[in-house]
Amino acid sequence: MQITEVRLRRSLRDGKTLASASVVFDGSFVVHDIRIVLGSQGPFLSMPARRTQSGEYLDVAHPLTAEYREELQRRVLAAYEEWRRRSGDAPGPGAEARAPGAQAATDEAACAPEGPDAADGSLAARAGGQG
Repeated sequence: MQITEVRLRRSLRDGKTLASASVVFDGSFVVHDIRIVLGSQGPFLSMPARRTQSGEYLDVAHPLTAEYREELQRRVLAAYEEWRRRSGDAPGPGAEARAPGAQAATDEAACAPEGPDAADGSLAARAGGQG
């Protein structure tokens, strides 16, 4: 499965959540609400989860292998770091990010916020390479 697009939104939450990502796979499947969280050893990905009646959290979607989890984290965090670098560490509306080796997002569909990601601070970036 290739990661074909990474969209990032600035977090409106206080605390350790830095941003939220939506990742498109093979141009045909998207996973929303992947959080970039600041941990004691640096940023990491927190997959979308739901809370059960007992109070525990269960992932809604997640990689099945450690290798793919590492690849997903590497690609999303690279896009996040590029976003931070380009925006002077304060991502905002209209910012553009892309993973290393990715083609620039130049067409309207790739750059324009859409659907639930249309809140201020959202962005989309084409992510090339292997996924």
